Amino acid sequence: MQLYAVDAGLMGNHLPMHQGTIAKLSYYLSLQTSHSLQLIVQNNLQIMVAHMKAMQQLLTPQDSGYVSLPPVQQLPTIGAVSSETDYLIALDGRLNAVSMAKEDFSSAMGMHTPMARNIHIEMALQKVQIAEQYEQFLLNAGLSVHPYASAEIQQALTEQYRAALASLSARHGSGARPKPAALQHA
Repeated sequence: MQLYAVDAGLMGNHLPMHQGTIAKLSYYLSLQTSHSLQLIVQNNLQIMVAHMKAMQQLLTPQDSGYVSLPPVQQLPTIGAVSSETDYLIALDGRLNAVSMAKEDFSSAMGMHTPMARNIHIEMALQKVQIAEQYEQFLLNAGLSVHPYASAEIQQALTEQYRAALASLSARHGSGARPKPAALQHA
């Protein structure tokens, strides 16, 4: 497939990250962890290998075929953390999946080859699914990565932005945009 230079460059940066993550996930599979965590890590590993293969296919000049990704395996029930090792691997796995999802989406927005852009958006969405599996694993043990805000904090934020929105509406009418200064004399 003929790619724009920026697309090839972005994938050239992604491939070593994927290679390192695959090595780390392979190591995690060698450790004694819960069966549920093993399934999540295996799922993550399979997705990372599929993403590397997709990028290699995109980078192959003679290959003009459609590039696709296998779906993320949905795990029926996800157990809970049973050791500190489980906890640390799940935290790292979630953080890595979130980070790579952001990287894939950000890269996709800078890509110019439609198939490369679309496959990277799909990769980002798959990494979000993997992050959610790690998150569920942690939540099942009562370990929330994100604490809930109190009702008071939520109410204070609502009031703060309600006032800001009212102020903006009063100044600019009901959604009408003000004319840029350069056009006001025209």
